[in-house]
Amino acid sequence: MPSTLSRFRHQVTSAAQAFSRSRGTEHEPQTPTASKVRLLNDVAAAERVSELSDGCDWLVDGFDNLDRLIQDYIAAVPLAKQDGKADAEQFLEWLATHRELSEEQRDAIICQQSRYTVEFLAMKKRLSNARFQELLSNNSRLLRELSHNRTIRIHLNPAHVWASLETREFLDESTRIPARVLFYLAKDKVCGAVIGEELQLLFRKLQRGPRSLSDLRWVMPRHGDWDLMDVLRELAQLGIIALA
Repeated sequence: MPSTLSRFRHQVTSAAQAFSRSRGTEHEPQTPTASKVRLLNDVAAAERVSELSDGCDWLVDGFDNLDRLIQDYIAAVPLAKQDGKADAEQFLEWLATHRELSEEQRDAIICQQSRYTVEFLAMKKRLSNARFQELLSNNSRLLRELSHNRTIRIHLNPAHVWASLETREFLDESTRIPARVLFYLAKDKVCGAVIGEELQLLFRKLQRGPRSLSDLRWVMPRHGDWDLMDVLRELAQLGIIALA
């Protein structure tokens, strides 16, 4: 059965860019003094630090020196013409390649990167994601009909990504590792669920498109129809699948 990653937190980061214009006298245009330039640079750096901190909240527990690492990154990598989230993604790549990390820290980076990917997919597949979110409202009613209504179709959440975690830093103690984790968008937040090996065939089927219950009858060969319906009910309650 899938288990939720209860510690996963979702926070949409907003990008802000400060602009400043130096004004001189009407007849004698003045150039910025060195102190003004330093002030502008300090303001820009402070905003960049704030955006990176907000955009990498998933790393807070695993990196005691996160503030120092962000400062090192800012000193090493100039800010490109991109939004705050893109800068945070580049920071994760820099962190993974320029620092010696523990397995737990690498898992934290994977979780953070997965969140960004899910948010990107939700925007890229905006129409299909909006349609799926609408279908979720049918789940409560159609779950009661699942055992006898053969016209029900099962849809997989389009905003999802798979990842593998090597430690139990974000998992239950009973979870076998390495664990295959599905990160997905549930309403307005990114969630994660550990998906067991016995459900991999089910997900491969659903990734090809909507399926009826009869299409999925043999995806769990060691289990009966009632076990399959129990799994589908749990996936529906988590927002991983929608019924239509």
